[in-house]
This record gives sequence, C-alpha cells and structure tokens, in this order.
Amino acid sequence: MLILLLLLILLGLLYYKDERIEKNLEKEKAAKNRNIKVQNNFAFLYKNGKGTEKNLEKVFYWYQKAAENGDIDANRRLFLNFFQFL
Repeated sequence: MLILLLLLILLGLLYYKDERIEKNLEKEKAAKNRNIKVQNNFAFLYKNGKGTEKNLEKVFYWYQKAAENGDIDANRRLFLNFFQFL
C-alpha cells in the first residue's frame, strides 16, 4: 500500500514537472517573438535559479534581447549584472 502511494506521488511530481516545462517552452516562444516582459522574466528566472539552473549567459542573452526590443530598463539591468558577476 505504501509503495502504491509513493508511486502515485512520483507520477504526480513527474506530471507537474512536464507541465512546467511545457509552460516554459510556451513562454520562451513568446519571448522570441519580441515580448519584452517575458524576456525580462526569463532573465530574472535564470539569474535567480527559479524553476531552472542559474545561468549567467542566459541572463545576459535575455536582457540583451529585451534591450534590443526597446526596453530601456534592460540596458540598466545588463550593466548592473555585468558588474555583479565580475
């Protein structure tokens, strides 16, 4: 009985993880389509390791994309993050 309960919990966790991955892929598609808000959110998530591993390269990539698409604050964030990670 305990084994069955553990298996059900494991299946639930796997489903939850797959659902999060699918949602992240949808958001990444929106980010690539010049959605500045989503681009900034991706940079924040990668900077803080929320739902993903910390990845400085991706932080700079997404802030740069947001800056290229007209987000003035993204330029400031690029500058601040550059000096923070030296």
